[in-house]
Amino acid sequence: MEQGGGEADVRWWWAALAGCLVLVAVPFFVIDVPPLLDYPNHLARLYVLAHVASDPVLGAMYAPHWSILPNLGLDIVGVPLVKLLPVHVAGRILLYAAALMPTIGVIVYHRALFVRRSYGPLAATAFAFNAIFFAGFAAFLYGVGLALIGAALWIRWRERELAVRVAATVATGIVLFFCHMLALFYFLVLVVAHEAAAAWPLDVAGRRRALESLGILAGGLLPTLLLYGLSPFAGDTGASIWQYGNKLTLLLTPFMTYSQWVTVGSALVLAALVAVCALRGRWIRIDRGALLAVVLVLAVYAVAPSRMHGGAVIDARLPLLALLTLAGGIGVQVSRRSALVLGAVVAALIVVRTGSVSASWAEHRQDLAAFRSAIAPVMPGERVLVVSGTRAAHSGYFLSEPRSRMLPGFYYRLDEHLPALLVIERHAFWPYLFADPRQQPITVRPPYAAIAWPLGEPPAPADIATDDGPGAYLSDWPAHFDYVLLLDAGAIDASKLRPDRLQPIVRTDAATLYRVRKG
Repeated sequence: MEQGGGEADVRWWWAALAGCLVLVAVPFFVIDVPPLLDYPNHLARLYVLAHVASDPVLGAMYAPHWSILPNLGLDIVGVPLVKLLPVHVAGRILLYAAALMPTIGVIVYHRALFVRRSYGPLAATAFAFNAIFFAGFAAFLYGVGLALIGAALWIRWRERELAVRVAATVATGIVLFFCHMLALFYFLVLVVAHEAAAAWPLDVAGRRRALESLGILAGGLLPTLLLYGLSPFAGDTGASIWQYGNKLTLLLTPFMTYSQWVTVGSALVLAALVAVCALRGRWIRIDRGALLAVVLVLAVYAVAPSRMHGGAVIDARLPLLALLTLAGGIGVQVSRRSALVLGAVVAALIVVRTGSVSASWAEHRQDLAAFRSAIAPVMPGERVLVVSGTRAAHSGYFLSEPRSRMLPGFYYRLDEHLPALLVIERHAFWPYLFADPRQQPITVRPPYAAIAWPLGEPPAPADIATDDGPGAYLSDWPAHFDYVLLLDAGAIDASKLRPDRLQPIVRTDAATLYRVRKG
């Protein structure tokens, strides 16, 4: 096993870690609802599950539906937290932990590989904010960190008793199942790559050790396979969609922020740091198992679909896994002076990226205030249909809108699920709450179920040009909804949106609220 430089001074190492934790926390004090794609929707579900039993309005619309589900971890942790704390405080705590979990996993994984404490893994903090975080995939990020920790335990306990190794594998598999299935895949890649590297060359002893490890892995994951078979997720294959045109762009997902300049600059700085260390010969060492895991993850990325088995943005998550594996698998051995220079560069990178995120979130406060003023007239129990103005917008609109609504290089708008605040703050019905019992522990009660589209996206204005829009939930929509909320209203001439059926109530660039004219 390769060593990664001298042991870092314990006090200075903990001080450096504390500094990283503080820097990552700064943006969460800027705004109460950060502009992340899926986050408001997940938070609304946690809020409903926390209060549905005590709130008759929410109880009339939704019902808990607890079952064996792969993505249950966020609900298990989040619901008690939302009961205990104000909803937006609890939400930011969950987000902060999700941002840091991959870095914690990298630190533990690196320590298992190199057996020494090092400053190198702290560099992963620079990429705590990335496209996957901005997409709001908190459960996945928890799973990634836990997968790295699970792989670290596998490596550290490689010489322990058989019962201990099997028990650890069983526990890791079950925990990762309840976080995210892709996190379970990541754990398998890390373990198989490590065992393959350790067994090479495949002499008699290597083959025996490899077979023993594969047997422990297979036996330890049997309970996880049983859970999967019992879950409704197993029978929900869904459609797989491949998008090869943007594979090169999505390699930047670990670096993506709201600023294109910061995204590209971060990638170039990291590449330069690795190149300098590599060119210095003995400065850098890479664990063979980690390197093989990086190769395997990137090979899967090359052929992975963007949608699969009911999940979205599948392939875009894999470059982040490759970067985290590399961060944990690299050992850097430099002089004290060189270490200070490298540390200063990494610290500057963390400050720039965190500062850029903080600035974008501060800018989003104006959008958030305008949105809240738009939904203020909505009363508890009323039904709101959301329409997206940007689906019909001229491309010139995107050049002038706030940058917190978009992530350059990413193919989703980040404000699409902001109307989940209708559920949290107005106790109104919103058709797009993540309430599919095949994926979430919640279901929509009738008659609201007929106008719900749990995994759908807001339609374009053209879809409500007639009273019978496309899709069952839009059939005779004027009779079923009390309001229409137009997202990104500045993108189109909002005055022309069905004046026969819609009466403007509150107009803002972020959103415009219309009352539905009945009859």
